[in-house]
Amino acid sequence: MGGSESKEAKAYEKEVHKLEKEIKKAAANENYQEAADLKQELQALHRQREMHEKGQVAQQQPSNQPTSFDHSSVVVIDPAQVVASQPPAPASPAAPTEASDDEFLAVDFLVADRYKPTKLLGQGGFGKTYMGTDQQTKQPVVIKVLLSQSANGEYSPEEKVAFEKEAEKLKQLGEHPNIPAMICYLEMGSKLLLVQEAVDGDDLWVECCKNGVVYNEQMVWSFLTQSLKLFDFCHCRANKAGGVIHRDIKPQNIMRRKSDQEFVLIDFGAAKSVAGLNPVVHQTAIGTPGYQAPEISQGQVYFSSDLFSLGATMVWLLTRTEPSQMQGGSTNWRNYMRTPVSPMLASVLDGLLKFNPAERFQDAAGVIQFIRMHAPQLWDQHNVTMWSSPSLKGVSERKVRKMQQQQSYQQSQLQQQQSPAANPL
Repeated sequence: MGGSESKEAKAYEKEVHKLEKEIKKAAANENYQEAADLKQELQALHRQREMHEKGQVAQQQPSNQPTSFDHSSVVVIDPAQVVASQPPAPASPAAPTEASDDEFLAVDFLVADRYKPTKLLGQGGFGKTYMGTDQQTKQPVVIKVLLSQSANGEYSPEEKVAFEKEAEKLKQLGEHPNIPAMICYLEMGSKLLLVQEAVDGDDLWVECCKNGVVYNEQMVWSFLTQSLKLFDFCHCRANKAGGVIHRDIKPQNIMRRKSDQEFVLIDFGAAKSVAGLNPVVHQTAIGTPGYQAPEISQGQVYFSSDLFSLGATMVWLLTRTEPSQMQGGSTNWRNYMRTPVSPMLASVLDGLLKFNPAERFQDAAGVIQFIRMHAPQLWDQHNVTMWSSPSLKGVSERKVRKMQQQQSYQQSQLQQQQSPAANPL
């Protein structure tokens, strides 16, 4: 029995390793659809193994003994409601009638006759998010139910058109291996729904606050490098989606995937885009306090708005203090650092967190260029993913070296101008 289990485990590990290599190869060649298909195949393999292991545990345990702890039953508290300096209070047990009151959690309820919602993950003014299962493939999915912000609860024709456009963008973005694939979008009564690939992993908030991970500067550099490449892909107007601004970057919307430990960008907020047609909602609801760029509250959104939120997330990783709790906001990050950071990282943070968007890094490509010019060894050290990004494909190593030489020459000229010249007698 033990030998058989050992062989199965080795075969499983071998197949996982093979699929991970194929995913990285497809991503490196920009075959994002192939990478997405392989990624679903890998998740199916993980799911099959998990079910197999659960079956073995159930067989080993007597029926009158409690089974092993099921992590799927954990209720995750909304991190936005928790003060950073205080641990979250235990979640209250759900009322017995809660599930029956939710039509989506009814026993026989299916979305599009295929997707079965199994657990409420979260809810807010824009709608609800459920974990679910694809009844055909048995794969886990995320189901987002978007609610209209209008007084009558109905979506206007304009809102539906905006939803379809945004959903199409999400579908195209989902071809990237580190953005969840869009499976389908549909209208159900007065609700608009998105069904997306589920990511097997934890978001940064759970990783740090519940799992106890502490980020040091080197880990933040790795996070920044991957994030910049992801944003470069999203912001690039040349890709199929035509340039997309996330608008709600925060620790809860960035996950670390278990299979390869890479970061995945989630929740692009089609609901927020649809709601943006309502001027009142657009002024007050998009983004998360502390992480939201200042100009968003004025109804202005730029690519650099995402970069401000990225900087605020980096500050949170380093300080474990919510930016909204910082006196003066995240731009005052130095007063909350437990240990000083390097001058290079400080320069990047300052450039990301400028209050005036005109003074901020304008896009991810600009940040990548800045780091590669001023600290190429740092970029090379932490740029370990197989997938690239649009700006990196357009900037050759020769061009980077040329920019570095120009900068060195400019610095030497400046030093000569500042040195005291010999005055003729």
